[in-house]
Amino acid sequence: MNTHIRQIAVVAGLALGSVSAQAQVATAWNGSGTLAWSQLAVETLNIGNMKVSSFGDTVSYPAVELDNTYSSIAVGIASTGAQWLPAVGTPNQLLSWQTAGGFRIDAPPVLGVSGGGSVTVSNLDVNFASGQVSATVLAGDSGTSTRGVIWTFNSNQVQVTNDTTPQAVGMGPYYYDVSVAIPVLSLTSAGKNLLKSGLALDFLGSYPLEAVADNYASLTLNGTLPAFMPNFQVTVVPEPATWALMGLGLVGLAGLRRARSRQVCTASV
Repeated sequence: MNTHIRQIAVVAGLALGSVSAQAQVATAWNGSGTLAWSQLAVETLNIGNMKVSSFGDTVSYPAVELDNTYSSIAVGIASTGAQWLPAVGTPNQLLSWQTAGGFRIDAPPVLGVSGGGSVTVSNLDVNFASGQVSATVLAGDSGTSTRGVIWTFNSNQVQVTNDTTPQAVGMGPYYYDVSVAIPVLSLTSAGKNLLKSGLALDFLGSYPLEAVADNYASLTLNGTLPAFMPNFQVTVVPEPATWALMGLGLVGLAGLRRARSRQVCTASV
């Protein structure tokens, strides 16, 4: 291998190692998140007379009409913590946010819509670096669960609101009120398939789900943070694989440059 290529490979390796070695800090998140179905997603629930209930440490907020259908639905999910990437002189980066509870959807047998089933979604992990929400999905009461990426979102659209005035809690430390809003959660292919299979959706249930998949729900995280962590932001952080690809790209460019240099030398001779 050419000396220059070796040097570039070493630099790429060091960059990859520095990202992996960055010290992440786990903290408690004193608050909860609110997962709200979009209006069109609510209508897909109404088509099959499906019901949403809380699961674990959550509270459901349904708005029910006189005909027993939903006009809106949301669940409040308590947080179990968050992962941070501390920074000096710049805002701390919120990398991920976790929960233990979740929600359950029950679908009764409705001709053409569903054969009857249920889906329980819990243990959410919101990864701001990758724009993905992972969860544990249990189809029915079989006891067999699946862990995977259920939703995706655009990290650049996440809205962070920090309270500029700290609040004292009794004689204790000062805290700041914070809010992180994810306006759109899109169902992944895996998420759609898990809902379809767990709820035993037929054509009249599957087709509306496909139609609303790109704007299925929103998620807002509300809580309080200690006064020493008021300044933070949600930033798309390159994953280690991204750095690795960049390194390979640099190696490829170096190889191309070396090949061109040989061609020039040959032509001059």
